[in-house]
Amino acid sequence: MRRHVGLVASQVIGQLALVAVIPILTRVFSPAELGVYQVAFAIAFILLPLATLRMEYIVPTTLSHDLVRRRLSRATAVTLGLSITVAAAGFVALESGAGEASRTLLMMGLLIPALGLPVLDGARLIRRGARRALAVRNLVGGVAGAALQATFALSGADVTTLPIALLAGRVIGIAASRLVKDAAGADDGASGRDQRYGPVRAATTIAAGTLSGVTLQGLTVIAGFGLGTAAAGQVGVAQRVAGTPIGLAGQALAQTTQLSFGGIIREQRPVLRASLSAHIRVFLTLGILLGIALAIGGPLLAAPVLGPEWAPAGVLIAVLGLPAALQVAVSPTDPLFVMLGRERRLLALQATRAVVTWTAGLAVAALTGDLLASVFAFALAWTFAYALSLTFVLRAAHDFDREHAHNAAPVQRVVFAAMTGDYPNIGDAVIRREAMDWLDGLGRPQVFVGRAPRMWIDQIGAADADLYRGRDGFLRWIGRIAATRAPVVLFEPGEVQLELRHTLREAVFLAVSLLIRARGGTIVYAPRAIARPSGPALAVYRLSMRLATVVPLRNQRSLDLIGGGVHSPDIGFGRRGRAEATARRDTLVVSLRGARAFPTDAWIAAVRSVAARHDLHLVTLAQVRSDEARAAELAHALDAEHVKWGDADDLSHERRLLGLYGHTRLVLSDRLHVLILAAVEGAIPLELVANPSGKVASHFAQVGVTGVSVDADAASSAVLSEALETALARSAAQLRQPLLAAAERVAGVRADARAALSASPSEESAAESVLSG
Repeated sequence: MRRHVGLVASQVIGQLALVAVIPILTRVFSPAELGVYQVAFAIAFILLPLATLRMEYIVPTTLSHDLVRRRLSRATAVTLGLSITVAAAGFVALESGAGEASRTLLMMGLLIPALGLPVLDGARLIRRGARRALAVRNLVGGVAGAALQATFALSGADVTTLPIALLAGRVIGIAASRLVKDAAGADDGASGRDQRYGPVRAATTIAAGTLSGVTLQGLTVIAGFGLGTAAAGQVGVAQRVAGTPIGLAGQALAQTTQLSFGGIIREQRPVLRASLSAHIRVFLTLGILLGIALAIGGPLLAAPVLGPEWAPAGVLIAVLGLPAALQVAVSPTDPLFVMLGRERRLLALQATRAVVTWTAGLAVAALTGDLLASVFAFALAWTFAYALSLTFVLRAAHDFDREHAHNAAPVQRVVFAAMTGDYPNIGDAVIRREAMDWLDGLGRPQVFVGRAPRMWIDQIGAADADLYRGRDGFLRWIGRIAATRAPVVLFEPGEVQLELRHTLREAVFLAVSLLIRARGGTIVYAPRAIARPSGPALAVYRLSMRLATVVPLRNQRSLDLIGGGVHSPDIGFGRRGRAEATARRDTLVVSLRGARAFPTDAWIAAVRSVAARHDLHLVTLAQVRSDEARAAELAHALDAEHVKWGDADDLSHERRLLGLYGHTRLVLSDRLHVLILAAVEGAIPLELVANPSGKVASHFAQVGVTGVSVDADAASSAVLSEALETALARSAAQLRQPLLAAAERVAGVRADARAALSASPSEESAAESVLSG
């Protein structure tokens, strides 16, 4: 789009000059006088497709230079011939005494070439890719035409001289473009056969264009013949001002789309819908802003700017603001139907537009005789017709892409990841490192890490990624996603808190998910679980999940809450242990949350006695830095060794703990990932605490391991000792098989995730979300 800025700017300036002259015309000519000109302009505009044979849509995609020249010559001859014929009819009407009809016909005879010749010249320049020459033509033609109209009006000339001024200005613009030396493309770009543009196709295309003109200018014609020339004057000026958005930039926007789409169609690249969508987003944003300006400024400025007798036009401008806004988005895309050879679809669409708008306008005009009511009805019907047009044109582009999908070039998709977490936390780091492994070989990832310290980044394996930190980093990360076509985004594993206070956070991530999907992207989640769900936060989170392609959930409750997704063990189960099967296991590890109440004396006694009975070395440790003080307290109470975190960096502490787990027989913890990492290394996991949350039990049950969690609330030393003995009685084989099966299931989820993350955009859009399974 950036390379077209100069083209659009030149059109805006040229058309702005023609808009700026309106206050001069409205103060020189009365509504009735200007109404005659507006009716002549409306009818000439309706006849324009017949004059140009719609070659402006055919020439840009024509391959042969000779055929381009013949088609333009034929259309020019028809334009001039139609102009002469209409003007001759005007002279005949003048001789017969039909004064108003003759004036209308004579003005039409001049307006037809004033509108048609620049259109055909524009088609020639678009075919050559001559942007600079096109920009000069738009600028000079608009300014010269406006200057001549103002000069004629202020000199006291009749309203019939306005078409002469417009025609002279356009001819000057065409002449100026011939002086520009443009870095144009070759005339014969691509090889292949040109589409035939025979009588049937031409008639269909011209009919569609005529119906479009009937819709665009219908309101002025209805007012002129049904409510009088003064009403036509008010409506014509209101339409001209309300049509300022499309008048300012419409021709340039249409030329922009033709320049963009012409090359895509000639080269048969299946990227038309993406290009079209990008154009529509820009055009619609521009249209909405200008529509709001019209709705507010029309009633306020009509009388001061145009003159007191033109005050009714201000209200009409406001009413026409909405369809004018949509017109900016829709009209520049109409040429695409003809460029694709879909003339019949365009004809059907234009016929629908014309029938809907004229039926509404005529019916209300006949029933009420009121100008404002007629304009309001016409505007509503017009808005509906334009909304329908967007659906039609997007469908046509989709059909083209599907037809030429075999020409698609391989797309290197940009990979994004969100890897925030609780740091320092060994378990959180390990599972995120496992998730980052899913991105291996998919390019340099763009990773948002929140406010993570440098050690966390090294721990999770993101040292070689492009990193985004803090709030500013998050905004830049989102901006990069918005600027990327078909991004792929991986969200971190772990437990998601969904309390009421988290609703806003989830709303932000829902907006991010909508943005990703709007850009044609893919969303993948690493295995997650839901905790403390509240209604509002859960509802928002569920919407985000339904936008994702891969949604693995770690326990049954989370699956039930989301209402979809796939069963998956915690990603930590996918980690391959390093300990040898024959390793001596002579250690009992204890690691408890610092936030939990200190264990009872009975608990301490039971652990000490069982460790002594089995000749197990007691060790306390912390996988989360905030548990370090509790580990020291437990070491004192149990007369155990304390594996201190101290000044060691997180990665070194992690390696020390994993090595220790390889020699551990039993691990006691209420931390899920202490138990999982130790179990993977061959230790027996046991949660033996008062009032366990159920988190540990549910996650191990997901992989077929039960009896892992025991409630120690008010239990005696004997009961606690029995629980410890039961755990120690488990054989290695009892745990090994379900843990190996869990690792295989995690590997399957990883394969699905990598397939989604590495799929081309077309493959991804064709795939069904895992949620549907």
